[in-house]
Amino acid sequence: MEKQRGLVGFAPGVLEDADDTARTLMALKLLGQDINPAPMIKKFEASDHFRTYEMERNPSFSANCNVLLALLELESVDQYLPQIEKTLTFLLQKWDSGEVVDKWNISPQYSAMLMAEVFVRLLKRYGAGNLQSLPLRMVQEQIPVSLCRLLLRTLWNQQKDGSWTTSLEDTSYSILIIAQCLSLPWNTSLRDCLVGALSRGRGFIASQYPKDKKNHCLWIEKTTFESSFLKMAYCSIALHTTTLKHFWTQNITDCFFFPDINSKKMRNLLSALPIFAKSPLASLDLVLIEATYFSNCLKKARYSILQRDNMPMSKDKYLDYIPIIWLACNHIGDHILSSNIIRDMALISLFNYQIDEFMESVVADLTDEKIRILVSALRDECGLNKDSPLLEEARSAQLHTEQPRKRRKVQDGITNASTDPTPESVFLESVIKVLRKFIRHVLQHPAVLRSPGWVQRDLAIEVHSFLIAHINHNEDNISWLKAKQNRCNGYTSDDISRGNYFKWVHSTGSDDTSCPFSFQFFTCLISKPGETCFNGPQARYFSQCLATHLAVMCRQYNDYGSAARDAAENNLNSLDFAEFHRCSTEEMTKNEIQMDDEKPVVNENSRLNGAVSHDRLETVPAGKAKRDLVAIAEFERESMHLALQSLSRFVQPSATMKALKVFIDVTDTFGQIYSQKDIASRKQARG
Repeated sequence: MEKQRGLVGFAPGVLEDADDTARTLMALKLLGQDINPAPMIKKFEASDHFRTYEMERNPSFSANCNVLLALLELESVDQYLPQIEKTLTFLLQKWDSGEVVDKWNISPQYSAMLMAEVFVRLLKRYGAGNLQSLPLRMVQEQIPVSLCRLLLRTLWNQQKDGSWTTSLEDTSYSILIIAQCLSLPWNTSLRDCLVGALSRGRGFIASQYPKDKKNHCLWIEKTTFESSFLKMAYCSIALHTTTLKHFWTQNITDCFFFPDINSKKMRNLLSALPIFAKSPLASLDLVLIEATYFSNCLKKARYSILQRDNMPMSKDKYLDYIPIIWLACNHIGDHILSSNIIRDMALISLFNYQIDEFMESVVADLTDEKIRILVSALRDECGLNKDSPLLEEARSAQLHTEQPRKRRKVQDGITNASTDPTPESVFLESVIKVLRKFIRHVLQHPAVLRSPGWVQRDLAIEVHSFLIAHINHNEDNISWLKAKQNRCNGYTSDDISRGNYFKWVHSTGSDDTSCPFSFQFFTCLISKPGETCFNGPQARYFSQCLATHLAVMCRQYNDYGSAARDAAENNLNSLDFAEFHRCSTEEMTKNEIQMDDEKPVVNENSRLNGAVSHDRLETVPAGKAKRDLVAIAEFERESMHLALQSLSRFVQPSATMKALKVFIDVTDTFGQIYSQKDIASRKQARG
């Protein structure tokens, strides 16, 4: 370092680099010598990260970790706060976007090991009173969330023999991740889980190291190679590193602690669902801690579309369940989705719930005349008219031009003929303003705007269908209430296009679940800019089949679990349709009724629009109707899997199919969770 003016490379006199310089600074610090890092900073600091060497094409994740570790070891650490904050931001952005691919080691666990070391070390310095000017969100939200995710992924990837990829070096990296994280203030059940994983990993190394003959080429130069010296060093430290507890301040402790009693309640709920019974979570506690931060994000966005507290609805319990479901499904999907995608989809899920409540409790109060105006306005707001302002804005964003907008044919979504200042018109204007915010949040998302034009239009059509389906469902609710008052046994729509249950559930019933448009939005997030993951007519058709069957299945499971709430609120439910009430004496024997696991429902009505006469069976068990509904839902599940199988032949890479699997699991979980707990809000009397 003296000969090369404070900089070193991998050998004396050879090109100096930030990686070797940072590691040398750390080694000298351990030997009692505090060397000035100024030459390293001057030589390698870039605008948003540290370069490994001059003229570097792509930044190195591990090199930036090593620079941070060197700076965090310094007594005068606060002097380098700008460089520390800049490099932390770089690491967090790479991690959140899922772009952690290092250029010197192909193992994901190597980068994760360095990141865990950086974050734990930074939290210790912060807790000791250093670096207090760092953004609070970075220290108390972004870093804890990232640690939870990398630790959860590490636990998930451990194999039955205690190893990671049966590699001694990979296993050593993973053990060091766990050892670093064990110093954090976890609850008892999570600490026990980590200690068990650590013990199994060490057992693998202890049993395999003397006789291991396999080559695991993880290090990169011109080609990948294995270093026996590095393997020995990492195996040694993995076996012998200590896991001492650290005293944490309360503000740091609160970032990592989730009460055991709350964890137990959620574990009981999720373990009852088939999806998690089949694929148990490596650690529910880590999912719940991470979900807490996503819940906070949702709570901050709670009023960005509408003033939810002004609606006559009970507490929005789903705020806490949305991130848990997304994170848990991503966990069993091998963490294929980045934090950014999960955050975007959790936000869409929140807005879907809110719009559902808004349409059900606010839009439902509009007069028929105002509904007609709203229906006309929604087409324009979704950009489906030729001169739509939204479509023009999207084109402008894509072309990066400053083209002047055309005047709207519909002013603020309301035709010029209805601009009178009556309370009804003002109310309608406020309704359209809310829906416009929602539509633009979806259609003007950066991932959507960088998608092909036909993809954007398909998404706009699905968003329009979602909102129109809610309006149709409101009309169906009114018709169903009249039918019940007329003592009709079961519902049949007057609309020919939705004249039986099959037609209804494949249109209104599935569209207003939000699944079809959310599926289209999700594919924009996982596709490359300017492309779509569904190329060609077959891929496009099979993907639409998949989304349709998934939406129908979701509607049916939702209705299965929310039948009592729908009955209390006079909402049309799948179980209310005539098909579930038409039953002859031959079809339902007395013995079958007695064997039913639910109390029979005695129908007061003897006719279904005149189609069921007095000599037909008038007592239909609710249990049989529900079993029929579940059987139909399982048929839709089989159809969905067939569409998924057909789609897989046309979709590359495999990561896309893994991502789609997470979306399917999330949708399925939202449907199935209603069989255990109704997480939707209930309508309440105004005032």
